[in-house]
Amino acid sequence: MNDYHNMAIAIIAIQKRFCGAFELALRGHDEKENSENRGIFKELVNFSAELDNELKVHIQSAKLFKGTSKTTQNELLECMLDVYHEEVKKFSFCCSNCR
Repeated sequence: MNDYHNMAIAIIAIQKRFCGAFELALRGHDEKENSENRGIFKELVNFSAELDNELKVHIQSAKLFKGTSKTTQNELLECMLDVYHEEVKKFSFCCSNCR
């Protein structure tokens, strides 16, 4: 995986955390390119791409991995949940040893 993919995954993960923090839906009813409202997540990705030229180039030119498909979104959410669970386990272990 090259640096552009890693950068895209990092930005998308941050955007997912943002949506989750405010309990915003990740997917819209109609996510086609010509849709007027493709959902908060995809619109947030597009907005970020306007601010970050490397992300914009990645989103426009990626053939195999864009990071915005529903499958990739779900896999990333599962990975983020796994990391969260590991952190909770570490914290729980530390707390139980401090008593």
